[in-house]
Amino acid sequence: MAYEEALTATGAMVELYETFGSYQGDWWAKVLYNGSLGWVHGTYGSCSGCDAFESEVGYSGKDTCDEHRYDYPKPTNCDACEVAKKDYQKRLVEFGKCYLESIMTQAEAENEAGKEFAWKYDKEAVKETVKFLQDNTCDGKIYWVEPAPEPEDDEETLEATSDDYEDDGTNAITVKQVLSNLMKDYS
Repeated sequence: MAYEEALTATGAMVELYETFGSYQGDWWAKVLYNGSLGWVHGTYGSCSGCDAFESEVGYSGKDTCDEHRYDYPKPTNCDACEVAKKDYQKRLVEFGKCYLESIMTQAEAENEAGKEFAWKYDKEAVKETVKFLQDNTCDGKIYWVEPAPEPEDDEETLEATSDDYEDDGTNAITVKQVLSNLMKDYS
């Protein structure tokens, strides 16, 4: 993928690269750069509005001149293509370095991935990401542990007394009865 290519263009050794998602999602790379082994994280999307690489470098990479962009095979004797190729490599390195400025330790990477557990609708995807990081640990240790589930409070509970409803044997209160009781309180 393009992000891995950008990391490699900087001189970083990418030991592992994995994406999580489909047309958009997260990517994680285990890299060795300037003597540091750690994790780099980013997100990707399906268009230049939601994908940083595509926005910054372009979908086709633009490593040829405009005249030969769609030619296959690419010409080998075009000066404009050579200039475009050098410019592309320069932009690729600059783009990759942005991610390498913040290489994460194993603990930082697991915590970063685990942060999403609290709000992401797909908790299984978060667990899959953390498991991937733990299975490919940089230091042999595991740091993130799934938090205990919090009690669900999606449903409001209505406290009702026997005066609030007619007992039909189920001890249930209907919406009509609740509204009727509310109206009594305001009249």
